[in-house]
Amino acid sequence: GNVAAGSESIGWWFEMPKKSAPSMLFTEPTSSFRDNVAHSCADHGFTTYKQGWLPSTPAVFDNIKNYKNGGINAWKSHWTGQLTIQNSLFADNKVDLLYGIKNNGIILKDTRFLALSDDMKERKGESSPNPRAIGIKASYNVFPSATITRAIVLDNVIFERFISDSRTMDLYFDTRRPQGNWEGMGDPIEANVAMIESDEDAKPYFDCGDNEKYTFLEDVSGGFSPSGTEPGFIIRNEPHMKAFLPSDACMPLTYGGSFSDGTRCNAFCKNVCIRYVHILSGIAEATKLVLTQGDTSYAYYLDDLHDKFRMVLPGGSYQAKFYDTND
Repeated sequence: GNVAAGSESIGWWFEMPKKSAPSMLFTEPTSSFRDNVAHSCADHGFTTYKQGWLPSTPAVFDNIKNYKNGGINAWKSHWTGQLTIQNSLFADNKVDLLYGIKNNGIILKDTRFLALSDDMKERKGESSPNPRAIGIKASYNVFPSATITRAIVLDNVIFERFISDSRTMDLYFDTRRPQGNWEGMGDPIEANVAMIESDEDAKPYFDCGDNEKYTFLEDVSGGFSPSGTEPGFIIRNEPHMKAFLPSDACMPLTYGGSFSDGTRCNAFCKNVCIRYVHILSGIAEATKLVLTQGDTSYAYYLDDLHDKFRMVLPGGSYQAKFYDTND
């Protein structure tokens, strides 16, 4: 392996020479990238930004170490996919990894995020991570006409020593394109994780604005759950998200985002499975959709911004009835 250390800018920048139509993204594959290190770089340790990278065959980066970099994001990716980062370490950065807009599914596997290393504690005498340190900053919104919109996947990822005001994951809506062109949620963010020596309020949560109305994270292992062991979903804690869930499935979270009245806006729903659904009615006058399952009914209203009905639902059979403005 090789080491990029002390760069005045970026340690490793992937700028592949070959583009492919129609996306015109860089698609040249890499035969091998393993045992490489970036540390103490003034900006990013690794980046596939600005042009992005979507290799024609899946790429695997193995045993990467990325630590003590000075920029905001130690790893930065946009327009990137077909990439697995495995057996790797991120440590002592401000933001370990930025998963920005229009990515196509980066998988983090058997990888560790360490907010405060032994070296920082013992040699430098630090008792807390970088101020407001973040493990993974992940955008969850998608561009409807694009095909490269898959969410990040965490497969056996460990977050360690996320204490003080640090966060394991910062889930955000990327606003750098006109809002009317963006959905509020795409594929579920999938997390098989564990937390070690970390604070409860370092767990991920969603903000409380309109952009986050339909957001959720799938916690496959239960590592982000209140108990730390029960699989489930972190959701926006509102009736439209829970209408068809069992009444005892969801527990309000005591940390994270809050509404203007100070009440928290996230919940953890255990042992359920939900997915984002959008419905085009084909009826020009339809402004309301009522779904019914058994004895439960709930009304959803047309999203004029996207000209569709949007909802988050568990699996099952539903009866649907459309209404116009006069009903």
